[in-house]
Amino acid sequence: MPHPMPRRSRRLELRLTPEERTLLEEAALLRTAGDISRMVTAIAVDAARAIIREHETTDVTDQVREEFYAALLSTSNNDRLARLFSTPPLEGYDL
Repeated sequence: MPHPMPRRSRRLELRLTPEERTLLEEAALLRTAGDISRMVTAIAVDAARAIIREHETTDVTDQVREEFYAALLSTSNNDRLARLFSTPPLEGYDL
């Protein structure tokens, strides 16, 4: 049984030029049977998730990751790091 959609109660208003409104109406006819609000909401939420994901994630190459870990694990000149890395990692974490 499909889950019911949560009731939307918050409003967001947009000021559009006539050309922008026409463009959105055309796209809504193609995407959501003319429901501009549903189309704009879906697109805006997808874009917001992508923006947040982009800022929460750092992609690195294998080489950069190896160099980063090597620098972290190079504890010969840092007693505090040496003590930290001599203790076993917490459960669920590994190096």
